[in-house]
Amino acid sequence: MTRLTVATLLAFAVLNSTFAAADELPQIRLHLEANTPSAKLQRRARLMQTYGDTDVPVVWQSVCAAPCEKAVDRAGIYRIGGDGLIPSEAIALPPGDRVDIHAQTSAVSKRTAGVLLAALGSAALVSGAVAAEVGLAMPAPSITGYQPDTGWLIAAVALAAAGIAGLAVGLPLLFTSHTRVEVLGSDVQDLAVK
Repeated sequence: MTRLTVATLLAFAVLNSTFAAADELPQIRLHLEANTPSAKLQRRARLMQTYGDTDVPVVWQSVCAAPCEKAVDRAGIYRIGGDGLIPSEAIALPPGDRVDIHAQTSAVSKRTAGVLLAALGSAALVSGAVAAEVGLAMPAPSITGYQPDTGWLIAAVALAAAGIAGLAVGLPLLFTSHTRVEVLGSDVQDLAVK
């Protein structure tokens, strides 16, 4: 036998044992319910993905879309995600033969709107404070002497009101935009994805 033939036979033996071991992984029956049909159970496939000279930390593969019932690898690390959704924290499945997962998902667009409204609201509030300072510092002439410039003060009040409104809407959107996962029937560890 040549070295190439021996190497090929060894490679097939290793692959065959790898696939046989994959078929024997412990399974757990998983049921997923979510508030949106775009929610998917995703399994962490790799810790690092390389594109050219750049390493991307985590790769997730979709297992099934909600609602679903599926036997999955117990040793896998999972999350709830999907197109346009904020992914949940990673979860490890507990011991047992069945787990029910209920997910309340949130859209990336909700978080984006929260960030934009909070940023614009903050900018408007600061601009309103500057306009008020300018209106008070640069009085306009009047019949009775110099009075604060009402044009600047009106602009200051309008900007401050817009800023407060932007913050009042944007901050709740920002702080409530995350995906919540409830696991029923067993305990689950939350794991930080690094």
